Amino acid sequence: MNKKIIQKKIARQSSKKKKADVFLVEKFQMTRSQAQKKIKSELVFVNNKPVESKTLIAVNDEVVIRDKKKNTPRKPLEIIFEDKHLIVIDKPTGLSSHPAPGENEPTISEILAERLYISDDKDFPGIVHRLDKGTSGIMILAKTAETKKDLQDQFKKRKITKKYLALIEGKIKPEKGIIDLPIKREKNNREKMGINVEGRSAKTKYIVKKKFAKYSLLELIPETGRTHQIRVHLSAIGFPIVGDVRYGKKSDFVDRIFLHATKISFIHPKTKKQLTFESPLPKTLAKALSNLDSIEEEARN
Repeated sequence: MNKKIIQKKIARQSSKKKKADVFLVEKFQMTRSQAQKKIKSELVFVNNKPVESKTLIAVNDEVVIRDKKKNTPRKPLEIIFEDKHLIVIDKPTGLSSHPAPGENEPTISEILAERLYISDDKDFPGIVHRLDKGTSGIMILAKTAETKKDLQDQFKKRKITKKYLALIEGKIKPEKGIIDLPIKREKNNREKMGINVEGRSAKTKYIVKKKFAKYSLLELIPETGRTHQIRVHLSAIGFPIVGDVRYGKKSDFVDRIFLHATKISFIHPKTKKQLTFESPLPKTLAKALSNLDSIEEEARN
């Protein structure tokens, strides 16, 4: 979480209940003003819920004090759908799914665990499938282990359909097809995936949605869910995604990878209803496409 646990105590007093600020003074050796400041800063939780100074602490209550160790996100996650079983979000670019060494920004698991008042993001069941840090778009997150298992089973049985939009370098032919190449992690660079006959089977459908002089806009449907699958597949056949510095090169007109998860369809684990959610291109990507249109219009004139 973006507020890490630094102290935790279980209330053991056997007499009357005590106010939260008084409990902090007595059990955490701090002044009354320090206790009230931490409570006001929403760093004190009792049984995974934020408290006020007047909140009464009972026997066996878990009292946790957290410390801000990471920057808070620039804006809250955009939640498209939520019920007691799952959450569907529109993930912004630059946000990782899980904490990793050297990661100084809040991650999705941390933000959602905090939102649900879970004291440790490791207890958050929720990351059903990942999007790369630079990729934006639709993600499903589970609130319970049962929901997570159901959704992961749907992925394994290919009952969940995901669609992406990507701008690639060059003009791909044919304009509709399937990339069927096995993928495996590279030996000399564990952060990269590559095409390898010893790798796991990976298939990606693509359709050209729009052609430019030097680029093509593709709709992509991955039939499998390998790490970096779309990026590796397109790079391997000579059409890297614009702005993909790991598998291609830096872009001159957009400061991120041009890859966005636009649509997802799945069966709700409890209601068994088919659900479909969509996400429009972020403004930065939509503007980049508009600029390409303008450039080509000027060239034609």
